[in-house]
Amino acid sequence: MSIKKLLKVNYLFSILSISDLIFISYLSFEQFNFKKIGFTIISSFTYEFLVHIIFYFSLSLFLYFSFKLDWKIKSPVSIIIFITFILSLLIELVQEIFLSYRTFQAIDLLANIIGILLFCIFIKSLRFFLNK
Repeated sequence: MSIKKLLKVNYLFSILSISDLIFISYLSFEQFNFKKIGFTIISSFTYEFLVHIIFYFSLSLFLYFSFKLDWKIKSPVSIIIFITFILSLLIELVQEIFLSYRTFQAIDLLANIIGILLFCIFIKSLRFFLNK
């Protein structure tokens, strides 16, 4: 299947957004034991921090193209910032309140916010270069 045909799939970015959201939710609520797979505390912290940034950047990006291309919303950036931040906060609160093996971690929230901010920078840059 060519990339042009793939991009013409109806609601492709909505499907990617939902898939990314499901994957983030799974990773957020699953119980992992890093000692079994050989991670040290330092490397698991760095790895986890980077994963948070990457997944919230990708979720924001997929939502952006979903809103722009699939749903024809002209200026979705502020909506995306709101949705992803609230989602991030809700996941951390659920971990603290309902899961005995997870706790609220401000550093996770910070990493999520960094991912969202990187998305904003990327979109601004993309608009700048496309308007030249």
